[in-house]
Amino acid sequence: MSLDLTRTHFDQRLEFAIETGEEITQLGMCLISRMESGGVVTKVSAADSGEVFLGFAFALNESNAIKPIVEEALTVPAASPYTVQLAHTALAHPSHTDSSVRINRTLDADGVAADAEFSLGATASATTVANAVAATGVLTFHADDTGITFNCHYRYNLTVAEAEQTYYQRHIGNQGANAFLGQLTVGLGPGLVYTDQYDTQADFGAITTTAAAPVAVTTAAAGLLTVAGNGSKVGSVIHIPTAADPYLGVHIVAPNMSAA
Repeated sequence: MSLDLTRTHFDQRLEFAIETGEEITQLGMCLISRMESGGVVTKVSAADSGEVFLGFAFALNESNAIKPIVEEALTVPAASPYTVQLAHTALAHPSHTDSSVRINRTLDADGVAADAEFSLGATASATTVANAVAATGVLTFHADDTGITFNCHYRYNLTVAEAEQTYYQRHIGNQGANAFLGQLTVGLGPGLVYTDQYDTQADFGAITTTAAAPVAVTTAAAGLLTVAGNGSKVGSVIHIPTAADPYLGVHIVAPNMSAA
């Protein structure tokens, strides 16, 4: 499931019409409210300034095709070509960014510090910090980063078999009802949500023994959750994704169902 229903608790679950021409394809997607023909409708978040958070896609008939994952304790080899093979291939491109890959270390290229985000499909060079090849899941690092150990957050495209094994296959009489009726069930706050529909490039906080304020969560493009940006506030982090538990946990605030 794209929502962990054993830990997700919504204040209400209500039916909303889907905005004309829009498609909501993934369970657990972040949704915003819009006004159409004098009434409230919904669509996936787009990270636009002024958009109004509504809730999360709760009941869909489609199986999710993309899954986030965390790999821990990976190490850049000491010898060229300084590559690391991820466990999965077919890395996903979120529609709002060039990459879905992030590691929890700051990298250096010729001694110049840079963030730990990757460009999918780029060619590594003497001035490139790192790159990831989407088709193969191979990460290539700069020589200055040999020996570092890191965790990697990314999203990848499931095969049909993986999707069925993970989310199962719905019976034939329950296919496409949302598209046919033009509406779906939305989980509304306040409450708690554990979802895998989040931007894997976003830094939702470090796992340390030192207490710190939780990271604020906002709407991102493509129905994902992120931090900062132009999107609407959703809530705050209550669980940081790990290899053993890749869901993002968020304490969600109550929605404002009418746009300003």
